[in-house]
Amino acid sequence: MKEKFNIERDEEHIYTVDGKIMPSVTQILQAHLQIDYFHQDDYYRNRGSEVDRCSVLYLEDDLDWDTVDRRVLPYINQFKNFCEATGYISTEHHGFVHNPQLGYAGEYDLLGYFGNDKVLIDIKTGDKRPHYKLQTAMYAMALVQTYEELERYSFTDFKRFGLYLGQDHYKLEKHDNPVDFSYAQSICLANTARKIYV
Repeated sequence: MKEKFNIERDEEHIYTVDGKIMPSVTQILQAHLQIDYFHQDDYYRNRGSEVDRCSVLYLEDDLDWDTVDRRVLPYINQFKNFCEATGYISTEHHGFVHNPQLGYAGEYDLLGYFGNDKVLIDIKTGDKRPHYKLQTAMYAMALVQTYEELERYSFTDFKRFGLYLGQDHYKLEKHDNPVDFSYAQSICLANTARKIYV
């Protein structure tokens, strides 16, 4: 898909959009909900990154199973089980998004289909947290603003899910509360107001 903006992210996870620094989805949620997205140590961060990398290779039919780290292999097996059980069809993955009206950027994990339903999926290898629903809502609101091919859609056209990968199971949680969008929008507006009035 073609981005309407020049979105970049550096090694420190700082996003810029057309050269302007932009807060990320996780930074906004962290600041306003007073949560810690980055509580885990290097081991868990690296594990999550490796699961992401291997899941992409699996989707692209380019994964060499013999080279997968044994500590990551159970999670990739569960990702494979998820794809096979649900019939998930991937169209895009790990793309940057930007919402110019609400002023944030981020990176979604998976975009594809369950049957005829267009779905947006966020992959997690840690504990389930309630605010992940706000995260997928923010990605959905930004998707339709970022890509020309998605302009004809409303952000509510995307079915949102959290995919929790464990070592011996996976859980797919539907994020279907429409209030998620209202809460997410309010948080983004409060973030903008804080920069103006504080």
